[in-house]
Amino acid sequence: DGVRLGTSIISDEKEKENTIKNISKFIHRQNKSSGHARYAFGFLLCLVLSLVNVVFNFIFLNIVFKGKFKLLGLRWLQEGFDVDNKILREAFPRMTACVWSDFGTSGRRQYEHFVCIMAANIL
Repeated sequence: DGVRLGTSIISDEKEKENTIKNISKFIHRQNKSSGHARYAFGFLLCLVLSLVNVVFNFIFLNIVFKGKFKLLGLRWLQEGFDVDNKILREAFPRMTACVWSDFGTSGRRQYEHFVCIMAANIL
């Protein structure tokens, strides 16, 4: 028999009408100032920018992986979720050559070559 507003209940009739009037004024003001339309436009703009980001990243990764990224998922699905992950290891190697440089006892820069494990690529 009262209007619930947040955690309190408004039971006084005059206070109830005042609350409803304030809410309707707010909605009317937002419609006049295109507040809702501006929010919707911003939301849609963010969605479009997200889509552009995904497309850009897809194209960029395809360039970096020399054309192997475009059909990577399809090839992996055709192999039937290969347990050995041969297809994924082709695109994302687990080991690579690393060059470590530091200063030796004579003060000159020394370079050492290692085989590094890329932990992020181990699934």
